[in-house]
Amino acid sequence: DADNLTIDGSGEGTGRTGITIRSATNTFGSIFFSDATSGAAQYDGVVAYDHSTQTMRFSTASTQHMFINSNGVVTMPNTPAFRATLSGGPQGINGTVPFDTVDYNVGSNFNNSNHRFTAPVAGRYSFHFYSIYRGNQTNNAFGFYINGGGFSGDRAHFTRSNLSNNWDYIDMSQILNLGSGDYVTCLTHSAVDLHGGNWAAFSGHLVG
Repeated sequence: DADNLTIDGSGEGTGRTGITIRSATNTFGSIFFSDATSGAAQYDGVVAYDHSTQTMRFSTASTQHMFINSNGVVTMPNTPAFRATLSGGPQGINGTVPFDTVDYNVGSNFNNSNHRFTAPVAGRYSFHFYSIYRGNQTNNAFGFYINGGGFSGDRAHFTRSNLSNNWDYIDMSQILNLGSGDYVTCLTHSAVDLHGGNWAAFSGHLVG
């Protein structure tokens, strides 16, 4: 399938073989992958090097998706990611924590109405939750659910019998293996007072 153009240097000297694409210092050197002779399909996939910024760019579906800068830093700005916070002040919650204020939501995969993150593709996703809470607690827990159900290691337990009207802190992180369309929620397993505003957040992103 890849023999239309073959460059063979195996019989010459060291056997090393290569192609050089030489461009002006203020422009690109590119390789296009195309299935058409007009329109955006002419550059459906692209590998391009920008000499002016010394940046490598990778495109799929005619859109740039990954960059490697001159320091070797890799960025993928379209990677699914979100962060949401809880509005308001102290409030009693029992069940799904209603994170309703979106800080960022790359890909629009977090729904601040049902408070779910839905995986757009299969992969491993990292999630983090934190909040302060008050009130005496016995055998309570925070955790994550996948598709509305628990799983082994899904929760962090906490018990405080002398907290009363003071505040304490809890957080939890998980890397979860999700299928496309699976959704994740953050919840408390028994009633507890949480504090919104600066004091609670739920975030996550695709690891790979």
